[in-house]
Amino acid sequence: MRNPLRTLVLALPLSILAACGGGANVAGTYALDVEAMLGQIPAMQQMPAEAKAKAVGMMQGQLVLNADHTARFVMKAPMKSSDDSGKWELAGDKLTLTKDHPGEGEGPMTGTLKDGVVTITDEEGGMKVTMTFRKQAK
Repeated sequence: MRNPLRTLVLALPLSILAACGGGANVAGTYALDVEAMLGQIPAMQQMPAEAKAKAVGMMQGQLVLNADHTARFVMKAPMKSSDDSGKWELAGDKLTLTKDHPGEGEGPMTGTLKDGVVTITDEEGGMKVTMTFRKQAK
């Protein structure tokens, strides 16, 4: 007859290891630090504080990393919004995001994931912008 307590004691560490390796510790919702991103744009640096605050309030970004390595990237802005799905991979602290339906000339995006912070540098219109996403509490 098997001892149920022994089975539990042996199975628990294995299930914890499987969860960590499978992306469970990375999975979650990460919110874009809009103020930091917009602060990199020269035109924003020239704006009065009230106008900057209004611009920050009109924009949102969210990155959702699921334990099954699927991802969702949502940006809401007055001029351009997007809602993309895809996949993510993590090698060390290097994060790679690949869209399910990339636009013309779009390849995978790479960045870092460290201590609950995702950092991705992207180029649009000839200007490089670094986006910082912070993991949200459940």
